[in-house]
Amino acid sequence: MEMHMHTPEPLMDDPIEIAIAEQAIQLAKTRQKWASIRAFYRPLINAFQKLGLEPRLSNEIDLTFTGDAHKLAAVVRILRTAGFTTTAARPKQGDTSWSAYFDHPDCTTRTWLFFTSSVCRRVKVGTRMVEQDIYETQCGDISQEHETLPTADASPLLESVVPKSAA
Repeated sequence: MEMHMHTPEPLMDDPIEIAIAEQAIQLAKTRQKWASIRAFYRPLINAFQKLGLEPRLSNEIDLTFTGDAHKLAAVVRILRTAGFTTTAARPKQGDTSWSAYFDHPDCTTRTWLFFTSSVCRRVKVGTRMVEQDIYETQCGDISQEHETLPTADASPLLESVVPKSAA
């Protein structure tokens, strides 16, 4: 007995195949871009790695890291020593993050730096006087030592529930 297996026709617009193809194309473009800038960026990437940073390649070189002011200064020094400049304003006193694009005249791929301070502390910056209602929970005495419970004779409400003969 011979079995014929039917091979289904591939879907022409299979969304998974389309997504995989698009990812493959994007990966090929990223590899091509890295190949074109590798020699230029290799010394910088090595210097960043020595500081514990992990640069990424997207449309630009991405440097996202946390640290203190000394680490930020070291990263900026590496970029400036290599000939990079930025038009971003300097970090402001008290800010906990800072970002900037750095450009080099010999390379069209920019460097994106995003820094977040890991040295944060709670600082009193002022005092505010606010009029606010104050509530407390007060509980009454639930004992009924001095109270006598009403009898069926004394309460018409109880009379409707409990007949006089049962009382």
